[in-house]
Amino acid sequence: FYAAVDTFVSQLKAIKPPASVKGLHSKLTSSLVSFGASLRDAGSDLTSDNAGRILDGQSKLAVATNKVTRSINSTVAKINSALKT
Repeated sequence: FYAAVDTFVSQLKAIKPPASVKGLHSKLTSSLVSFGASLRDAGSDLTSDNAGRILDGQSKLAVATNKVTRSINSTVAKINSALKT
């Protein structure tokens, strides 16, 4: 899963967005970079042999997933709106 996120981030970084959405594109890319870091942090807990760390990892993963989902949905909606005008 890490590789999928990293590949997506690389593909986003390769896009040259129109000036009108350049800042939003950067925000989208940053959100996914942050998610990748959070995913790795949660993953190290989830693969632990410690039950407490596993529970912490599950919580971290849920929080990170919810956060990136909200960010992606909001930012993509703003990009779409800006491109329609």
